[in-house]
Amino acid sequence: MVIKVLNITEEGRGGGPLKRIRDVAQNLMHQDVETTVLFPNKNAEDFKISLQDASVPFVETSMHRLTKAKVPLLMYVLTFIPEVFKLIRLIRKNEFDIVLSNSSWQIKGVLAAKFTKAKSIWIQNDSYQPSSIKRLFNFVSNRADAFVFVSNRTKEFYASVNPNILDKPYVVIQSPVDTTKFAPKQKQETSDSDEINILSVGYINHNKGFDTLIKAIHEVNKKTDKKVNFSIAGPAFDSQQDYFNLLLDLQKQLQVDNLEFLGMRKDIPSLLNKTDIYVCSSDFEASPISVWEALASKLPVVSTDVGDVEDIFTEHKCGIVVPSKDPSKLANSVLQLIGNEALRNELAIKARESAVSLFSVNAVAEKYRNFYYQVYQSK
Repeated sequence: MVIKVLNITEEGRGGGPLKRIRDVAQNLMHQDVETTVLFPNKNAEDFKISLQDASVPFVETSMHRLTKAKVPLLMYVLTFIPEVFKLIRLIRKNEFDIVLSNSSWQIKGVLAAKFTKAKSIWIQNDSYQPSSIKRLFNFVSNRADAFVFVSNRTKEFYASVNPNILDKPYVVIQSPVDTTKFAPKQKQETSDSDEINILSVGYINHNKGFDTLIKAIHEVNKKTDKKVNFSIAGPAFDSQQDYFNLLLDLQKQLQVDNLEFLGMRKDIPSLLNKTDIYVCSSDFEASPISVWEALASKLPVVSTDVGDVEDIFTEHKCGIVVPSKDPSKLANSVLQLIGNEALRNELAIKARESAVSLFSVNAVAEKYRNFYYQVYQSK
């Protein structure tokens, strides 16, 4: 028996969720799950190439995303019903057994599946949404047959919006990491033994808390004599230019000259292998894949309390957790690692062990496969 899955993403650009879609689909294609990925035909070229490289079947289609911008929002409303009917026809024609939808604002797949024989699984990737999206989720959530939450914090957040969703089949599955691609390699010795390289990875947006990171760097610079180099790897899309400019102004104001914005990078594994400490300064994350990738790369990590980071770090003793939006505590934890090489090495060893056991693609994909069969066989 083979289960046919249609995985729909209404957003063709981004980081963690698209990696998860690709990696799980690729892993399960060698088993008894056939996944086809559907995504919009605009702003998705990188995602398309990654699916091609992974030999994952896909469908490009015209699809408008929900947005605050007036003209795109109008187009979303005007094309909503035709696009749902287009999905209905595609699901019926290809006789998909399961339809996956990604994120609380992506509702077209959930609604389309109700008019077919396919079961609908709604994957929730976040732990915060504005009130308008919460109302939308509350209205549509009863139409889904089952839910995947990428963290316990995500589950708690959406259960607070609609407690009835926990009466349906659900599972908590963290985001996966390719632990063969993100793996430790021998780091090159720097000419200056006091030099420390610190990296943060993420798209430039408010949720990533990079303003907090810049303020923390300012404090670090005042309290250490070592040469510390900070880098942020991630693009700033047009919609985030105001925030990016705010970051640049803050950097200039605080004279944080040892921070470099690297922009979009496709060599993140290589960057991580040139890094001594990884920092996550996010205000909101559900399952922070960049943190899991840093753990897999055998790095000591300082992370804000997002997703299930605190529970995982506490249980596996593989990193340091600090509150969000607290530059002083973030700076003090970074300074603790800068000044304690033995602690860095201890955390690095446990980081790699934890990543392999918790986040490997094989382990995560198997959880998805088991849940697909559970939902498919449910009445």
